[in-house]
Amino acid sequence: MSNVKLVKNDAFYNTEFDTDIFLYWMIKWLNVETTNNSSKVALKNMAKKFIEEILGEKLTTEDIEIHFSNKNYYSENRTFIDRILGNCPILLILNRNQNGNRKYIYFRDFSYYEYSKDFNEYNGKLIKLLKKYENLKENEENNVKIVHFSSDLISRYEKEEVEEISILYDKEKFLTLFENSKKYIDDSIFDSYYNQINQENKKNFGVSINENLSLYLVLESYINKKFEDYDVYRCFDYIKWLKHEFFIECFCVNLIAEDKKTNNYFLLKWFNDNKIEEKTIKLIQKELKDIFPNFKEVNYKDIDCENNEIPLMCFTVNLDSSLKDIKKMVDKITEKIEKFNKMKNCRDIREEYVEYFEEKRLKKRFRSNRKIRKKF
Repeated sequence: MSNVKLVKNDAFYNTEFDTDIFLYWMIKWLNVETTNNSSKVALKNMAKKFIEEILGEKLTTEDIEIHFSNKNYYSENRTFIDRILGNCPILLILNRNQNGNRKYIYFRDFSYYEYSKDFNEYNGKLIKLLKKYENLKENEENNVKIVHFSSDLISRYEKEEVEEISILYDKEKFLTLFENSKKYIDDSIFDSYYNQINQENKKNFGVSINENLSLYLVLESYINKKFEDYDVYRCFDYIKWLKHEFFIECFCVNLIAEDKKTNNYFLLKWFNDNKIEEKTIKLIQKELKDIFPNFKEVNYKDIDCENNEIPLMCFTVNLDSSLKDIKKMVDKITEKIEKFNKMKNCRDIREEYVEYFEEKRLKKRFRSNRKIRKKF
């Protein structure tokens, strides 16, 4: 059966098989009578196993509601279910009328190229809707499960971020689920989808992921929420957040090594538009060293004193650090630099930095757009 190709007479045939449609088709087997049909029994057991993996417990109830979104449907008098399905393809409700025992499983797509910084926001919106329309209690919030279907191009940082409040289900998990069930299933729809994701998984094998960029995307969202009064600047190879003269930047550097790995660094910087003498920089570094003992002073010879952003101290982030550990570092460093700024009575540079940043960006754009004259 694993050699069956996509066939046009499949009920859900598409040029590219739709995961949402297949998922809806698979979950519906939970409510199908499967007496005396071993293939249908296997499909039902596969769907049951899938839900049990998400719940982390056995599925014993038969009180199951399955709702599928119709993206082309719109009504001003939308129901509670319609409002939820406006943001997700499928909603599964178990034991809806049993307070304390009811469960809501909410499925969302996850795309690396459209990385959502609003996982907590989605979760909050759903909880609010459930409290308003379903009278969800505080002690029932853990019964709400958000499941994200990921692309193959997702970093370990994003996985950790998503899995803090929801469940990530990728093609590898689907393939494992299917491998354990396929020998008992005789169904062309199942075979079509199995073949498709199996082929996609082979195609994407070895695809590289920009781990650094994904880290900065996650940190950007985290810093914006944790330190609301800070301005955050992010690009492909750094993220910086600032409020006063001394601020923090996290950036990556390619290591000159056989393994071709990159290192991330936390850099303490000083925004100053005056030329600073060596003795002044060394004095500031000495003060910072007392507060940041694990940081290393940047050598004065490596400092461009004509630059408005003067690097002072540097700390290497362990390549194996978890996102949780990096967030803790961000918290600790930010709190310390804030105290240092207060101690030095530093000015607020946010508006000034905006002008500086825009001017710097325009100059860079101008230089990159200039025509290079050929020498003859």
